[in-house]
Amino acid sequence: MVRRRVLGHVFCVGLLVATAARAQSIRDLVARSSLIFTGAVSQLHAATRDVPLEENTLIVKVGEVLDNPGDIARVRGREVTLRFKGASPDKGSSAVFFVNPYSMGETVGADVVATLPAASAAEVAKEAAAFHAEQVETALRQRVVSSILIITGRVEGKPRRAVRPRDELSTTEHDPDWWVVAVRVDSVVRGTAAPGAVIQVAFANNPDPVWADSPKLRTGDSGIFLLHRLDPQDIVKRYNNDVRISRTDELAVIDRLDFLPLSELPRVKKLISENR
Repeated sequence: MVRRRVLGHVFCVGLLVATAARAQSIRDLVARSSLIFTGAVSQLHAATRDVPLEENTLIVKVGEVLDNPGDIARVRGREVTLRFKGASPDKGSSAVFFVNPYSMGETVGADVVATLPAASAAEVAKEAAAFHAEQVETALRQRVVSSILIITGRVEGKPRRAVRPRDELSTTEHDPDWWVVAVRVDSVVRGTAAPGAVIQVAFANNPDPVWADSPKLRTGDSGIFLLHRLDPQDIVKRYNNDVRISRTDELAVIDRLDFLPLSELPRVKKLISENR
């Protein structure tokens, strides 16, 4: 009886370890892919109309899109060209495809990172969601730790363009185009400020892709402000951009996670307490 219990315990531990290893393996594939979907091979040695035909390309009819974090391609129900490095699947076979697009015109061409059996689709979708949630949690923790001041508040008055030094009047299309708004402090979550005070907050008003996800503050906006002191060199590093970034003296919201809805306050407070 004791031996059976021990063997049963060993089996359960082994199963948990194997399950965790499989989950991590799927998350590793998610990290290496920018698009994941189910699909069936419809044509071998073929390519869709605007993707070059190569020896190792084939056409897949996409079923369900399991992960498309950047909304980079809307491919559900469409045919796409996949390029394989090794052995390719048979015509008619179904699978979960982990891919990275290399051609995005009328149709999509993508390099295959890996495939898994079609039956694993639900598991892949679950692990992809968990992977992205972990990424957001890590990124938010970094923004909380690096912030100078965290407040809840609301935007008052109209945004106005920040005054720029004379040596920075020349801009490029990637310049943040700093604007400033007045924010009324409702409460101080971390740092030093007086509730009821009005502080000036800068934000990047440029819709350029470099700044597309950066908060665009408008009159009446309310929420949690994770305020940072601008470091132009840090901005250049963060965005892999070698253009000159203009300065601003005000505290700023820079990252998409620097302005959050009030519903995220318990989460922010938890991260603060964990990093004291």
